[in-house]
Amino acid sequence: MGGFGSGRDRYADTATVVESLSVDVADLKEYLEFGETTLTWRWGDADDPRARIKLATTGEAVVDDVDADESTAADRLQEHGAGAPARWVEFVYTATPAGATESVDVEDKVRVAYTAPPMGGLRPWFKCPGCGERREALHLPPWDDRPGESALRFRCRECHELGYETSRASGTKMKEAEVRYRRAFARADAEGRRPHPNQTPHTPERPSGRHESTHAELVEDVEQARAEWSASYHRGLARYSPGDEHEEFAEADAEQFLES
Repeated sequence: MGGFGSGRDRYADTATVVESLSVDVADLKEYLEFGETTLTWRWGDADDPRARIKLATTGEAVVDDVDADESTAADRLQEHGAGAPARWVEFVYTATPAGATESVDVEDKVRVAYTAPPMGGLRPWFKCPGCGERREALHLPPWDDRPGESALRFRCRECHELGYETSRASGTKMKEAEVRYRRAFARADAEGRRPHPNQTPHTPERPSGRHESTHAELVEDVEQARAEWSASYHRGLARYSPGDEHEEFAEADAEQFLES
C-alpha cells in the first residue's frame, strides 16, 4: 500500500492540498441557493488574509444539471422555491505565473452540478474544468511549483496532482481529522456550515430551541476534532520541515491543542 509503483507514489514530490488555496463547494451551498451572488473569499486571518479572491454565483440550474431522472430533477428544482440554484461559480483573482515578474488577471467559470439525495433537496458539486469530473473541492497550488497557465486556475486534486501532507507521513490521518471536524461542526452549527479546521468560524452557532447543555456537548466534539487535526498537522510539519522549529511537535497529541 503506497509503495513503489502505487497510485500514491505519483504525488510524492508535488505540492500538497494543505499548501494550496482550496474552495469546498459545501461552503458555498448557501450562496448557490440564492442564485446571483457576489462575495469575497478569504484564506487565513480575516483582517490580514493569506489570500483573497472574488467569487460570483451566476445563472440558474436546469433539469440537465441534476444527476437524477427527469421527473425527480424537475421536482427538486421546483421544491427549491423562488428561483433555481446557481449554475456557475466564477473565480476572479490576480496571480503571478512562475518565473514572471508581472501578475495576470484570471477569470474562470466553473459549472455546478447537483445530485438529489434520498432525503430531499439538492447537493452541489463542482464540475472540474480540467477533467469534467464531479468534485467536492477545487484547489489552486503554489504556482511556483507548477509552471504554466494551468497552475493559475482552480482545478481538482487529481488535475493538479496534489498530495496530502500526511499521506507522506502517516497515511491520511490529517484528512480524516479534517472530515471529522467538518462533520462535527455541521452537527453543532445552526446553519450546518462545514469550515476547514484552519478557517473561521471556529465556534458553531447554537440553533434556536437547542438546549444549552446539548449544544455544549456538540461544541466539545468540535473542539476535540479540531485538536486532533492540529496535532496531526503539526506532526507532519515536524517530520517534513527542515530545522528544529517544529521538532517539539514530533509526538504531538490532541491534548496539547485543547483550550483549558
